[in-house]
Parts: sequence; C-alpha cells; structure tokens
Amino acid sequence: MLLTDLSFLFRFLPLWLLGWFGAGLLKNSGTRQVFRQLWLMAGSIVFYLGGFSLQRLWPLALLLLSVGVNYALSVLMAASRSRSPKASACCLILSVVFNLSILIWFKYSTEGVPLGMSFYTFSAISYCIDVFRGEYFPKDILLFLNYLLFFPKMLQGPISRFRDFQEDMDKVCDSRLPDPDKLEEGLILFICGMALQGVLAGKLGSLWSHVWSIGPYGFGTIPLWIGAWGYSLQLYFDFFGYSLMALGLAGIVGFTLPQNFDSPYASLSFSDFWRRWHMTLGSWFRDYLYIPLGGSKKGTGRLFLATAVTWLATGLWHGPGWNFLLWAGLFCFLILLERGHLRKHLKKFPLLGHIYVLLLVPMSWMVFVIGDLKSLREMLQVMCFIPLKGSMAPGILDGMAALRPYIWVLALGILFATPYPEKLLRKYIHTWPVRLLMLGLFWFSVWQIYKSGSSPFLYLAF
Repeated sequence: MLLTDLSFLFRFLPLWLLGWFGAGLLKNSGTRQVFRQLWLMAGSIVFYLGGFSLQRLWPLALLLLSVGVNYALSVLMAASRSRSPKASACCLILSVVFNLSILIWFKYSTEGVPLGMSFYTFSAISYCIDVFRGEYFPKDILLFLNYLLFFPKMLQGPISRFRDFQEDMDKVCDSRLPDPDKLEEGLILFICGMALQGVLAGKLGSLWSHVWSIGPYGFGTIPLWIGAWGYSLQLYFDFFGYSLMALGLAGIVGFTLPQNFDSPYASLSFSDFWRRWHMTLGSWFRDYLYIPLGGSKKGTGRLFLATAVTWLATGLWHGPGWNFLLWAGLFCFLILLERGHLRKHLKKFPLLGHIYVLLLVPMSWMVFVIGDLKSLREMLQVMCFIPLKGSMAPGILDGMAALRPYIWVLALGILFATPYPEKLLRKYIHTWPVRLLMLGLFWFSVWQIYKSGSSPFLYLAF
C-alpha cells in the first residue's frame, strides 16, 4: 500500500483516523495512551501488509525480528552500561552487526530489499547508539515498535530520532482533541505532496523516459540536457512529495517529523546541495559516522578520511551498482574540492554558484541512474557537445520538436523547485483562497492518479 493509492486515501486512512481521533472520547489518559499505541501499531501493520497480503508476511516477520533483537540488546546495554562498559559496548557491536548484516544481505544477495528496510534499519541503529550513549533508557517495547513501524515514514523516511518520537507520543496521547491549526497544516502538506509526487513527478518521468528510450543517438545536446533536468526534477519531486505527505500525515495526528528537503536546487555549491537534499540521511551519517571518525576537528587527513568513508557508505546505502559508488565518489571529490578555494569563489559570485550546481548536479544524476558504463559515456559525451559517430542527431537542437509537449511540465518543475511557492503558501496558509485551492488540487490529483495510476516511488528501490 502506498500513500497515493486510492484504497489508502478512501478506505484505510479515513477508518484509521476515525479510530485515532475517536480515542479522544476516552477520559482516562492511561487508557487513551494504550489504545492509541495499539491502534497505531495495528494500522501500521495493515499498511505494511498492503491490506492483508500474504506475500508481505515474511518481510513483516523480519521487521518484528528486528524490533525484538534491537530492543533486547538495548535493554542489555543500558543495564550494563555503568557496571560493565565492555559488555555494553559488545551489545552495541552486536546490534550494529545484526542490522547491517541483514541489510547488506538483502541489498547485495537478492533481488531487492524488503519495503522500508533501508530506513527502519538506520532508525534502529540510531536508537541503539543513543541508548549506549545514555540518552534514554528502554522501557516500552510497544513504543519502540511504533517508532520503527510508524506508517507515514515507514517506507521512505524521513529518518527520525526516537527521542522526538517519544516526546510526540506523550503529547498526542495526553491530548483528547487535535490542534486545528496543525490539522489544517498537515492536510495542506499532504495534498501538496500528493500533487508533487502523484502528478508532477509522473509527468517529468514521462519526459525522462521519452529521452532515454531514444538516447544520445537520436537526440542532440540540448534535448539530452532537457531530459537530464527532467530526471533531476522527477527524482526530487518524487522523494520530496513523499516526504511532504509523510510530514502532513504525521502532523494531522500530532507528530512532527524532521524536514527532509530545503530547496536543494537553489544551492550555491555541492556541499550546500547535500545539506538540503535528503537531510535526514545526511544528518544520520554526520552524527553516527562522520563526527565519530573525527570530522573536521582533527586535521586535514582525518577530514579526508571521514568524508571518504561517509560517502562510500552513502553510495553503498543506495545499492550494489557501480554507478552508485561512482556517483558518491563524484560528490565526495567535489565537496572536498569546495573545502579549498572553490567555495570562497562560489560564495563571492552567487550566480556562478547557481550555474555550477544546475550544470553539474544533473550530470551527477546521470551517473546515478544509468547503470551501463558505455551508455553513460555516450550520454555525457553528447551532453558535453561532443557528437557520436553514426549519430542520428548531429545537431545540438535536433529532437527538440519531440519534446515540445513536455516543456510546460519542465517549466512547472523549475518553478516549484524554487523556494518561492512555499514561501507564498506559508504566508497565506490559513486563508480561504488557499483552502479552496487545496480542495481543488486534492481532487485534481485524485483524478490524475485514477486516470494514470499511482506514480511509483523511486526511492522504494533503495
């Protein structure tokens, strides 16, 4: 079950929300808390099973195994932290090895990882590390289970921290009625995300599919660049749209998930771009890998080592393909290069920084998405104005006519990749024109999804 499935929107979600808000009728706060935790667990399990699909039973069993093992190890490490630090450290090592072994096995030894495994595994590791550091003591396995299973973020994040989830759970279980402002803001975020992921990302995907189906032997340089920008924006709106839907759903029921994107295409450098792109994954690697390795505090050599290892892990997290390692290596190289004099020049000349990002980031996504080295070389060669031998499109503009139907989609993508629509929406968020606009946008998105089907979430593959 996906967040844009019509069965989710018109069957699962209304029934689940009815039970969640109906718990507000319970006067006893303890009873209300237990009911809502059990109701959240039940809803998340049904959501993960895609209704009641038997094919999802073994991935669910694997997820529940992860819950049991990680919780048991966290209890042991917390109990032994003061009297036997070595035993506590051994429990932490066992937890990390257990989680990464399962993730690596499915990423590299099978056809693909079970839904959500890349995200809930990192959440479980962060939980165990924070318990080892003494930030909290495990005392409620149901709360930990809901932290990993929480259905708005289960499949594609954002990767949240247990402390924030625990605080939110205490607040929402204490309150009997939803906050009307948060409820409205959550609905608006959800609708915007549905439109971006379910409609705009799908249209941009059609543009990229058209370009890639013909390739550099049929298109000139400019159409290939249009295709590269199309894929860049498709990937962005697919993931950004899902993140907005997750934030919106969580907000409707009183939870606050961390922001995952911050207008990355408005960046002035690759460093800035990565800080704004998939922010929760970046912050996870920063807090649990980059800083423990020394980060920028222990000299240039340690900085280079920490950056290289972090980006190697980032590439491996995305999958076994050489293209992911090459993509990560490219980002690593450019970020290290920017730590020298390049970043100073980019800050001094902002226009140069924008051009640098808007040219090199789409090329990096070509490295990311094209898994064949020969095809990648040919694509980048024509994008760099070097014609191929035997090409059917020797001119840099040849093939433009075939892309004219997509120009308006690309223009919309460019507009919504800027921070200005979001700023305008936040300025007028609690006004009737925005409410009417959201109502229309919701039904338009539903109609598009009904007509074309749900747009596949690209990051489900990771």
